[in-house]
Amino acid sequence: MSKFPIIVCDDDKDLANQMAKNINASIQDLIDDNEGYAELNESVTFVANDFAQAVGYIVTNDIKNGIYFLDIELSRESKAKNGVDLAEFIKKNDENAQIIFVTAYDKYAPLTYRRRIGAIDYISKSMSSDKIIQRIEETLRNAVDNLSSVGQLSKRTSLIK
Repeated sequence: MSKFPIIVCDDDKDLANQMAKNINASIQDLIDDNEGYAELNESVTFVANDFAQAVGYIVTNDIKNGIYFLDIELSRESKAKNGVDLAEFIKKNDENAQIIFVTAYDKYAPLTYRRRIGAIDYISKSMSSDKIIQRIEETLRNAVDNLSSVGQLSKRTSLIK
């Protein structure tokens, strides 16, 4: 399987690092429980704590086919760029981006729909860590399957050409 960069962005450093640990644990579970994912050697590629850090990394490394776990509220300041702004930026640069919002506030969900970002999941920070890991595992499986099918499609199209 091809490499899918995994990027976490949360303004709370501890939560961001915990999320990265949970994601890596979920990937291991996915590999252990499913032969189909045995070749998955993904792990979290980058942990950002604000909009600018994430954007800088994505642009510098020309990230494509990424899986992004984004906190919606990236700052206490209302004028600051938030996770939805970041998701819009990501979608322009990485059209196959798999975006997962991780949020403490469900009230933001309508905002992401209005702006048509097409997030593949919302994970609530208020769930127990077992539930969060289970949810990350399900969401990673979807993201990897989505990205793998995009890869298959582009291989097929180039063969036809």
